[in-house]
Amino acid sequence: MRIVGVVFFVLLTLLLYGGSSFYIGKRIFQGLSFVFPHMNAAIFTGICLFIALSILLGILPLPTGLKGILRWISSYWMGIYVYLLILFLLTDLMLFLGGMAQILPVPAPQSLRFYTGVAV
Repeated sequence: MRIVGVVFFVLLTLLLYGGSSFYIGKRIFQGLSFVFPHMNAAIFTGICLFIALSILLGILPLPTGLKGILRWISSYWMGIYVYLLILFLLTDLMLFLGGMAQILPVPAPQSLRFYTGVAV
């Protein structure tokens, strides 16, 4: 029973981390595509995947230099990740509450979503 619980906890943690990393990547892409309309989605996705998976890649038995670089990237990513998650959740909460109070148009235009994110 203990092993099943540990496996369940690890899978749940990876699912939450993967989902929130996808959410952050999607919101960053939305904001950047407003500023840079011809941005390549495949390259952006590859960069986001590498950064998000750097924390898991840093655990693997790799050469010391590469492992140090991956740990450095993952350390900065976790700091940025926390603040971006808070920022984007607050932005979506503001848009949701503004739509419920009929202060903001529903659905919100892309430019409003960008400027609301900047305001938070």
